[in-house]
Amino acid sequence: SDAGNQLDVLRAALKASGDVAMLDLVADAIEWLDGAHLGFGFSTVEPVRTGEAYHGRITPEDLTTRLEALSGIYQGIERYECEYRVRHDSGEHHWYHDRGVAEYDSAG
Repeated sequence: SDAGNQLDVLRAALKASGDVAMLDLVADAIEWLDGAHLGFGFSTVEPVRTGEAYHGRITPEDLTTRLEALSGIYQGIERYECEYRVRHDSGEHHWYHDRGVAEYDSAG
């Protein structure tokens, strides 16, 4: 069916996009998809299940950049994009190019 083919295309696009996480900004929750936390250098998801915990891993001088990008979502901007460094479990810092699209529920 066409719907099945579209779903296959979307799955392939998601897989090609790299490490993916779903952010719930209202609940401050992160769902790491298909082992994406490993690509960010986290051995388990437990220490980084919330935005607050994840922000604790971002280099302090880069945190403002990410927070400003995410703040646009609260202003009705659908897409965000930014770059920042994240501290891996090993202690090393790696650069990430982060981009996302907001999805709003009926309450906004």
